Parts: sequence; C-alpha cells; structure tokens
Amino acid sequence: MEMIASISEVLMVMAFAGATGIWFSLWLGAGKKWLKIKLPVCAAITLITVLLFFNTSFMMFLYVIKENSLVSYLVLSVVSYCVAVTVWEPLEWGLGKRLIDSPSKRRNNSMGDVGEELRKDWEELKKGWEGKRSGRQEPKIDDRNLSEHLMDAGQAYIAKSQLMTPSEQLAYRVIENKYKDQFFIFSQVRVVDIIKPNGSTYAKSSREFNSLFRQLSQWHFDFVLCYRDDFRICCVIELDDPSHQHTARQKRDRILNKACEVAGVRLERMRLNYEGKVVERVKGDGA
Repeated sequence: MEMIASISEVLMVMAFAGATGIWFSLWLGAGKKWLKIKLPVCAAITLITVLLFFNTSFMMFLYVIKENSLVSYLVLSVVSYCVAVTVWEPLEWGLGKRLIDSPSKRRNNSMGDVGEELRKDWEELKKGWEGKRSGRQEPKIDDRNLSEHLMDAGQAYIAKSQLMTPSEQLAYRVIENKYKDQFFIFSQVRVVDIIKPNGSTYAKSSREFNSLFRQLSQWHFDFVLCYRDDFRICCVIELDDPSHQHTARQKRDRILNKACEVAGVRLERMRLNYEGKVVERVKGDGA
C-alpha cells in the first residue's frame, strides 16, 4: 500500500507539473524572433532530461520526487515547458499558422470568431469527404481546374444586363448631380478594396488575418466618393432599402459599421426618397 501511495503521489506531481509546463508554453510564446534562441535551449534541456531518465532507476526517480515534491514540481514544470516548446513551436511557425498570439491579442479574440472559423473548417472538410464519396473530385488535368472544364463545356457563365439596380441608378444620378464637380463616384466597390486587415497587427496567412479578410471579402459598398484631385477616399455610401430590416442584413450592417469605425472610414447610410428624388441621410439607425 505504501508503494501504491508513493506512486500515486509521484503521478500527481508529474501531472500537475506537465499541465503547468504545457499551459506556459501555450500562453507565454516568446515570438518568432526569439525562436532561434529559445528552441535550442529547450531542445537541450529536453535531451538531457531524456538521457537522465533512461539512466536512472525507477525507484531512485520515485524516491527523489517523493522526498522533494515542491522542487520536483518546479523542475518537471520547466522540463514539460521545454518539451512542449521543442515539439510545438517549429510546427507552428513552419506551417505559418499563428494559433497562439501575444496575451494582449488573445484578450481581444472573441469566442464567436473561433466558433465561426471552426464551423468553416468543418464545412470545408465535409465538402471534401462528400466529393470523395461521390467521385466528383476536381479534375487535375494539365493544371486545369474544374471551372476551366466547365467553361469548355459551354454556358458556364452569363452576363448581367446592368451594373446597378433601378434604385441604385436613381441614387447614383442624384449623387452625381450634386457632387460630380467635387468627387469621382464609384459603384459596387468591394469592401476589402477600401478596408483591409491590419498587417502590422496580424501576420498575413494567420488565422486572425484570414478571419478578418473573409468577413468582408464578399461584401460591396454601394458607392464610394473620391476627391477628384488625388482620388483620396472621402466617404462610402450604403443605400438602405427595406431589405435592411431583415435580421441577417442587420447583422451585416452592424459588422460593416464597426469595420468602418475601426478602420477610420466615413460611412454614410442613405435612404432614397422616391417622391422627391433625393437621397436622405439615415438617422438613428441602430444597425
């Protein structure tokens, strides 16, 4: 019984030490610039520990931990941290996926974004499985993808007859008549052509950068006004119609409002007055 109690105590110390070391490796990443220094040190400590472990009898190992629980906990925590760093960080940087960021950045991450990313990854994985089961895999012939083969078959695309809807055309004419001497007016401009993720805060190809880009990549501003002398952006205009009363559209408006606020882009929400043929500013919009 005494032997069993001793083993249980040792395993408990090792478990807590291992958890502590792994936790520190996840939350105290030193960053890429320190990797060349940190990685060799951690690898050396890991190698020395492995050699000592295989050259020490189990009873001696058990005795040392049992008689020096606190010191052993601290030492094993350091060893666990070194092992985690040696195994994980080269994979993290080598694959270009910064899943772990500085503490300040982690505090700014929302669980909603993480859930959205996991959902998107799962959907892509399911699509891959479904494609394999159905045999509808993308052709890999002479570096040609599926869309090229579909175009060869004909009738793959059709042209839109108009760039803008009738409401957008009317709004464009109203804005042009009022501001054409001061601004160039562009229509249907991609949001990511005006607002982009901050590359100095989030590394390109990182999870955060891709999440921010994908969030806006499918959206367009109705109109963008640029100064005629140097094409500086004055403001962007969203034309609010009855569709903005829908829940999904309100969520889009809320996210777009926040993105413009964070980026420092002036966003004007306008409503078309059909009777007076004027464009009015939307006031008190809670979206």
